[in-house]
Amino acid sequence: MKLSDAVVVAEAGGWSTFLPGLPISGHGGTFDEAVSDLVSALREYAGDWNDHLYFAPNHRWNVELVQLVELSTDEQLQEWILGPGR
Repeated sequence: MKLSDAVVVAEAGGWSTFLPGLPISGHGGTFDEAVSDLVSALREYAGDWNDHLYFAPNHRWNVELVQLVELSTDEQLQEWILGPGR
């Protein structure tokens, strides 16, 4: 799978991260906290998707994302979000 299209921005004295087109975001006081929060949000989304979102027309095509999340460690997801070497 290609690298994510994640966006990380500094705002309001902290950092925000999000995945365009998906209802998944993270926030933190530092860059690393925001990325870690996004990883947590991805894990929560995968759980919600398996529980009930796979029925929703606007979520059913996210199966590859859910599989990526379920098969990856937190470190692998951070690399997917930021790119190798970060």
